[in-house]
Amino acid sequence: MEALNLQREQKQTSKKNNSTFFKPAIQKKLSIGSANDSYEVEADKVADKVMKMREPSPQVTHTGALVQRKCAHCEQEEQLQMKPLAEGISPFIQRSSSENGGVAPDHVENQINSSKGGGSVMDHETKNFMESRFEADFSDVKIHTGSEAVRMSRELNAQAFAVGNDIYFNEGKYNPTSDSGKHLLAHELTHTVQQSGGVGRKIQKYSHQDCNETTDLRPHIWPANHIAITMVDNAISALTASRVSSSTISLLDNHFNSHSSSTISSVLKVFRKIKAAFTANNYTYECENDCDGDNAYVYGIWSDIHLCMNNLRGRDNRGIAAIIVHEFSHYYGGTDDNVYYFSFGSGTIPSTLSVSDAIDNADCYEGFAYYHN
Repeated sequence: MEALNLQREQKQTSKKNNSTFFKPAIQKKLSIGSANDSYEVEADKVADKVMKMREPSPQVTHTGALVQRKCAHCEQEEQLQMKPLAEGISPFIQRSSSENGGVAPDHVENQINSSKGGGSVMDHETKNFMESRFEADFSDVKIHTGSEAVRMSRELNAQAFAVGNDIYFNEGKYNPTSDSGKHLLAHELTHTVQQSGGVGRKIQKYSHQDCNETTDLRPHIWPANHIAITMVDNAISALTASRVSSSTISLLDNHFNSHSSSTISSVLKVFRKIKAAFTANNYTYECENDCDGDNAYVYGIWSDIHLCMNNLRGRDNRGIAAIIVHEFSHYYGGTDDNVYYFSFGSGTIPSTLSVSDAIDNADCYEGFAYYHN
């Protein structure tokens, strides 16, 4: 599978409009991405994960941010970032091919527009297999395998491509009874989630998976979740005070290399997104027991917070709570991992890290939140 970039190809139908009430209309072209972008890479990662699943697990689909691992000892992380697509951007084709991007030919775009919503639903066995792993409702996804789909796929040099909830396959490529066919289908289903903002998203309240009540929930996860919520609330209060305190200024300097009004505004925006996620109560803590140097991680398409309990049991819940804030900042705030420097109350941001990179760095929110218990 090759990756695709989202390209904007917009044409204004009018450069000037004298109306006070109406803006010039924008006509959007259907564009084809190029290889090696994050959306395509994520689709392959998710397809790999789907194929490795032995048992269906209750996950929540969410078009989201990334695969991020909070490591205790490593300096680099295996990461995959996919930030939510902005509203109003150009519709795009995600395809499995080796070609560079471009704009879809007009006749292909016309064929796609006329065929969208047609096709067939997945057979029950295939649909159940995918839904149980994505934990999403794919009832609206339509599969196109006819001559027109084959012709368009060939013209685009694609094994398959997705536009919204419609997936088009080249000849013989839709084969959900084979492992390779399942992988390709899972890849394309990931693209439908990316493009639609969460296909058939299912509501799930704050819950746990594979967590032992005696060793995980009671001593660590339940109290750490409560502490994390308190940290975020206190951080927001500190940042929105009529007069920001000297201690808050010091923490901003220690963890963001700046206490300017623009920095405060940017940091506050992320914390508010985290608070909204806690308020929605729509997330899952999944306990892991075979992590290496990781303390926690998240996957971009699922909202589960994976807690590496083999590394966290017996540790301070305040530190675990800050790690939870770190992971929430990834999934809900769209932050990256530009540098690791903070762990369980220890660490100060490198002075060489730019303010913009600090604002986009999950460890900075972990460190700042830690001191707002």
